[in-house]
Amino acid sequence: MKVTLKLSARQNYQLYLKNSKGMVIEDIVEQVLIEAGADEICRHKDLDKQLILGDIEVVKNNKSINVEVKSSCSYNNTDKLALDLEYFNYGNGKRVPYIQRTSNTSKGWFYITQSNWLIAFNVDSSKLYIIKQFQLLKQKIKEEVEEHELYLSLFSEDIMKVWTDEELRYINSYLTCGVKKDTTKYTRVVFLELSAEALKYYNVKYDIEISPSNWEE
Repeated sequence: MKVTLKLSARQNYQLYLKNSKGMVIEDIVEQVLIEAGADEICRHKDLDKQLILGDIEVVKNNKSINVEVKSSCSYNNTDKLALDLEYFNYGNGKRVPYIQRTSNTSKGWFYITQSNWLIAFNVDSSKLYIIKQFQLLKQKIKEEVEEHELYLSLFSEDIMKVWTDEELRYINSYLTCGVKKDTTKYTRVVFLELSAEALKYYNVKYDIEISPSNWEE
C-alpha cells in the first residue's frame, strides 16, 4: 500500500533533527492511521501511560489499540529497529544497572511497553512498518534472547565482550545483539531486521507501507 505524506517544509527539516524527529514520526503515523480509517487518535500525554501503553491510542469500531511509535535505522541498505533491553554503566569488566529517571528501572522500553502494536518509520527508505501483534513478537524475541544469553555465558560473563563480538552477536538471520553508548550510559540492544521475510519468520501480523512524500511549502 502506498500512502502520500503531507508534511510542511518545517516538518521535513525537523524529521532529520534528533530532538524533533520523534514528534514528526508520530505525525506521520497519525496520517497513515487516519487514512486507514481510524475513528479517533489520541496521543498519551501522561508519562506513565506512555511508558506502559505506548505513544498513541487509536480507536476504530469502538475498539482501542495502543501503539508504540519508533524510528528505525538503516544498515547496509537494510531497515532495522533497535530494541532496548537494558541500561547500564560499565567498569572493570562489570556492569551496574543504570536507573532511568522516567521509568525508575534499568529495563529497556522493549520489556516495559505493553502496547498492542508497534509502528516504526524509516526516514531513509520512507517505509512504515506496522507490527500488529507486538506482544507476541516480544515474547518470541525474549525467549530467543534468553537462550542466546545462556550460550554467550559459556564464553564470558563480561557482556561487553560477548555482546559485541562479531561472531557471537548473531541470534538468528534477522536478529543480532549489540551495545550502544551515549554520554550517560550503555544500552544492551537487539537489532531486528524490518522486512517481510523477518516478520513472516516470527509469524506475526504486519503491514508495510511505502510512503512517497508530498512536501507542502
